[in-house]
Amino acid sequence: TLLFEHKYRPRYTTARQLHRYLSRQFEETPASEPLPGILMVVLLQSGTWNRPHTLSGEYDLPERARRILTPYLVDFRMLMIERAPLEENSLKGTETGRLALALLKSVGAGRPMGWLRFRTILSEVCRNLRPDRLRRELRRALYYLGSVMEKEQEAEVRQALQSIQDEYLPVKE
Repeated sequence: TLLFEHKYRPRYTTARQLHRYLSRQFEETPASEPLPGILMVVLLQSGTWNRPHTLSGEYDLPERARRILTPYLVDFRMLMIERAPLEENSLKGTETGRLALALLKSVGAGRPMGWLRFRTILSEVCRNLRPDRLRRELRRALYYLGSVMEKEQEAEVRQALQSIQDEYLPVKE
């Protein structure tokens, strides 16, 4: 199971937050089933992660005690992906996966239209997906953008997505 956590900037409570997610998942797993293996991926929008990538790195222990106790402490490692240095041509994966990464990378506080610079990826998605699938992906994009943009920017984002939909999904007469 993959668990993705998106952070706009480094937050030092992330390991604790992921621990709560893990605990919840384990509690919801029926006792008759094995616990799921969970890979935790943190997508860091901006900044540099300069904290440990493990839960045990957050424990307040003297170094000697840490060396002795670490094998017995609850622990996990987070896979950290710092997205700021990624460029459009280095985003890999399926068209929709690349679009999702481009949206995550380019939308930040006060920059809801930044995703339009990923026009190449968007055009690829629009050309290669069936109309029903494309509508679903555009809806997802709008939902994501709606959750991160300022209220006064909503009309502009909707209009931009509508123009893309009009270009690639013309209404049949």
